[in-house]
Amino acid sequence: METSQIVWIIVAVVVLLIIIGLIAFFAKKRNKAKLHERQEADRAKAAEVRQSAQATALGAREREAEAHRVQVEAEQADIEAERARMEADRMRQQADERKADAQGIRDESQEQLRKADELDPDVNTDDKRKGGRGNDRGAGDRDENRGPDLNRDDEGRHVARDADGDQRRP
Repeated sequence: METSQIVWIIVAVVVLLIIIGLIAFFAKKRNKAKLHERQEADRAKAAEVRQSAQATALGAREREAEAHRVQVEAEQADIEAERARMEADRMRQQADERKADAQGIRDESQEQLRKADELDPDVNTDDKRKGGRGNDRGAGDRDENRGPDLNRDDEGRHVARDADGDQRRP
């Protein structure tokens, strides 16, 4: 082989090595660019996910605040209900006391009527001793034109009447 052929072979190998080096350099540069683009896309996607997570966290905090507000309102309603129950109990007790007072006054009134009947000469005292009151009046005791005594019941007891003339019930 001649020297010129060896020189051409060496030049061809060097050129071939330069071409292979250039191809490797540009391939590596292209892979770096793709990697960089992928990383940028991943960063953008991560930023979107973070923003979505923050929005979700904000929504969760708002819901927690709403739940807390509703819980406070429920506790206030419980307090108001307890207050209303206590007021109702107080009013029931007051009503019971007033009923007892009214019954005492009614009993006192009935006792006074019984005493009045004992004093009344038109009421038969024999029936009083037996526990009842009769209207066994003599024939001269009742004015036939006047009719029955409207302030006495069928047994001769005095009855209270309201403004309309109806008998009041104890």
